[in-house]
Amino acid sequence: MRLDLELSEQEEQPVMYIRTRTALSGLPKVIGNSYGAIINYLTEIGEQPADAPKVI
Repeated sequence: MRLDLELSEQEEQPVMYIRTRTALSGLPKVIGNSYGAIINYLTEIGEQPADAPKVI
């Protein structure tokens, strides 16, 4: 199997994140709750996500 990777320059952009810890089995719930909290906050301040969510 061959993977084609590409590196591209991106402009800086603000990031909003929630830092937490969980067991592997808890990831779906934690990711869903965290993304929901961020979307709710952005909605409250009249903003929208600039890009797709990322999990690191």
